[in-house]
Amino acid sequence: MDMTEEKEGLLNSPFQELIEKSFDQKGDGSALLHYVNILNTGQNALLARIHLIRAAQKSICIQTYIWGNDDIGKLFISELVAAAKRGVQVKLLIDPWASYKDPQWVASVSEVHSNLELKYYNPNAKEIYPSTLDIIRESVLNFKQVNQRMHNKLFIVDEKIGITGRRNYENDYYDRGNEKNFKDRDALIVGPVVKKMMKSFWEFWNYSLSVQGKDLLDVRECLEKENFSPSNISSCFCLENHIDELKKIAMDEGTIQSYFINKSFAVKKVQFVADYPGKNQSSTLEGGGIVCDEFLKFKKKAKKSITAQTPYLVLDQRSIENIKEIREQQSDIEFLISTNSLASTDNIYTYSYACKHRKRYVKKLNFRIFELKPFPKDYNKMIGYQKSKKVGLCVHAKTFVIDSAAVWIGSFNFDARSLNLNTETALIIEDNNVANAVKKNILVDISPQNSWTVGRQDKVPLISYFSGFMCKIIKYIPVKFKWPFCYTSNYELKKNKKPVPFYHEQFHDHYKSVGPYPDFNYTIREIEVMLLKALIEFARPIL
Repeated sequence: MDMTEEKEGLLNSPFQELIEKSFDQKGDGSALLHYVNILNTGQNALLARIHLIRAAQKSICIQTYIWGNDDIGKLFISELVAAAKRGVQVKLLIDPWASYKDPQWVASVSEVHSNLELKYYNPNAKEIYPSTLDIIRESVLNFKQVNQRMHNKLFIVDEKIGITGRRNYENDYYDRGNEKNFKDRDALIVGPVVKKMMKSFWEFWNYSLSVQGKDLLDVRECLEKENFSPSNISSCFCLENHIDELKKIAMDEGTIQSYFINKSFAVKKVQFVADYPGKNQSSTLEGGGIVCDEFLKFKKKAKKSITAQTPYLVLDQRSIENIKEIREQQSDIEFLISTNSLASTDNIYTYSYACKHRKRYVKKLNFRIFELKPFPKDYNKMIGYQKSKKVGLCVHAKTFVIDSAAVWIGSFNFDARSLNLNTETALIIEDNNVANAVKKNILVDISPQNSWTVGRQDKVPLISYFSGFMCKIIKYIPVKFKWPFCYTSNYELKKNKKPVPFYHEQFHDHYKSVGPYPDFNYTIREIEVMLLKALIEFARPIL
């Protein structure tokens, strides 16, 4: 494709139709339509981003927690460099904590073109790859700041189209993982609310903790070498052949029209919320933030049900009190929670904490918890790109639906770190069609063929009298002893039986127990969980 053909393709993006409909309306803003597309598969999320990068005319602003240097990371860098070379202003803001840490790579990206700017948020010791000693020193001197990470996820093109949700920039988030794939969700939105997303981006971009990549100390050393040139490591922009087909269809108008424009929802009520950089100013590891406050208010609007999908269940006292208040207002409200099993989780520490408090979640809070199987029956429907090697699935979406009326999609985990430390973002969409579509997708994930359900163990005469007391003692004893009569277990639906809640009187007639850790009973990983359950409580604020 020559430059003339590329320019014509960019000017004719099908998204122009939605932009014109949304931004050409007049009024006080309350009745303006937005257009929303829910990106449930990594393949669609990838295709949308690549198309929008190529369709960009003025600017591309990306804010993310993780940037890798695998196929996906290389693909995006190559596309952003190409956009910069054709005159688009590209700004990339990354949290370095879990991102690629090669100083030479950062130096190369920083200098590859004047239209591409790279910044890092809150780098330790002002280096991209600090030494262990530097990390220890920083942690001792400023533990809270080191732990306060930028967890925001924003992708904004020409200040008209935005994507927010939970996807970072690595293979795992786009159905191309080698060890796991994340079951994730983004919201692509066209409309005036994107201006608020842009405002949040600028707040972080201009914040004192956001440092130019080229100003990091170890990156500066690379830049000052006599033989340094961005072209010296141009190989970092090379791609694997299996990406080529995706690149071919990224600017195919028929594909984009079918996948995104035709499937967009026209909605009136949309709200974007984001924490300020720096989060709360309390001296402790608690104190909340804007997104936390809005999240607690959002849940209180529920009248009948809350359907949630979250990888972690680490509730602090404020969250527990919030749920108790909701139950006091609506005693029969249903909480459905899609989360990870031990076999699917990517974080054994948060899983261990959730497992430790599972009795409270079930008995006191009446949560119906569904733990994802690593290889669910509907695997092929959940994954948009099929590799020859089938790898396990892991819940990574952060989504909450209330009453089939409103949906929360963002970066916010159901854990203490999101509540109090990490900065977060979220999109709140009040629309029945969007909420029902998202809820329908989650209900597929929690169906019996795809998830185990957590339920109370059937009571054993006499032993059950002592069971609660024994479980309380055992969870504080770091030994590999397992009490067989603990309160909960995971259950599989029996053949020819219908799903019922764990509190249904015939629950045990419909389900059979598969143990608390299906696929991992009596293994080293189970022993790890047992040990962590005894020791994990002190670490809750940073989980």
